[in-house]
Amino acid sequence: MMNKIVLYDYLRVNGGAERFVCNYIKNNHDYKLLVSTIYEDYKLPEYLHRNKIITLFNHSYAINLFTYLYFKYSKIEILKTSNNVIYNGIYSILSEHNQINGKKVYYCHTPPRFLYDRKIEYLNKYNRISRNILKIFFKLYRRSYEEAVQNMDIILTNSYHMKKQIKKMLNINSKVVYPPIDNNFKWISQSDYYLSVGRLEKNKRIELIIEAFSKLPNKKLIITSGGSQYLNFKKICDKYPNITMTNWTSDKKLVELIGNAIACIYIPRDEDLGISALESQKAGKPVISVKEGGLTEIIKDRYTGYLLEKNPSSETLIEAINYMDKDRAMRMRKACE
Repeated sequence: MMNKIVLYDYLRVNGGAERFVCNYIKNNHDYKLLVSTIYEDYKLPEYLHRNKIITLFNHSYAINLFTYLYFKYSKIEILKTSNNVIYNGIYSILSEHNQINGKKVYYCHTPPRFLYDRKIEYLNKYNRISRNILKIFFKLYRRSYEEAVQNMDIILTNSYHMKKQIKKMLNINSKVVYPPIDNNFKWISQSDYYLSVGRLEKNKRIELIIEAFSKLPNKKLIITSGGSQYLNFKKICDKYPNITMTNWTSDKKLVELIGNAIACIYIPRDEDLGISALESQKAGKPVISVKEGGLTEIIKDRYTGYLLEKNPSSETLIEAINYMDKDRAMRMRKACE
């Protein structure tokens, strides 16, 4: 019998949720990680043995629809012989009907926002025919998701901000349990660059960071992540000698980049919590961020970072960067740690 399982959607990018489940498996030896698939370009953390992970199949296509159908309708035998399952992600929870024994725990980083408050924004990306098809899919998916949530024994979430969001969207109470952070993040030195730690997606406002440093030729920026906007941003950044992009890196390299930065920059829109900001502070690096979402719970303005007002501009970001010089960042080190 496979007693304890953490079930996650799939391992595709080195995001906060992925680091959360890998860290959990690392520190809880009686659990194994079950995922639908591991994508070829995903860099498995060096600390996590491959035998701690079980994959259900291999695929690299039609992520949303295929994963929804699989978790919703497949018979996952391993769940039938599990005593306790921690569901993590927005698709894995749909397979809860396979679990017969033990507790059903849902650690909800965020509900699928494209079914709720960002639905219109998401649909507007597509043409009329695609929108009509997606509306049908969203309706089916939302019904399945909410039924699965109702069947959980307990729902955990990563911030008080998300606790309020879950109550608003699902009318369900949840308990806040802040996520763990890898102990490898630590202060190494102070080099001459600022570090952007957000994924290269539109909601992370990376274009705003690039715009700010394009106007600050004497300050260096390293953007250390990948994402769907990588090629678009690479074309822009190649014009500016003070901006460097690394794409996805190994965990070891990420630890080095954070540990040697002046400060980190992380200004996503309405973030659920911000594990990247926590990792940066653990390394003694203050974070230039924004007064939105869960970030206000983990960054103290002018003490462990600099919080921009909502909907920041490149001008206000430039002010924050100039404020966070080497001396001020160094004085914040102890408070961050």
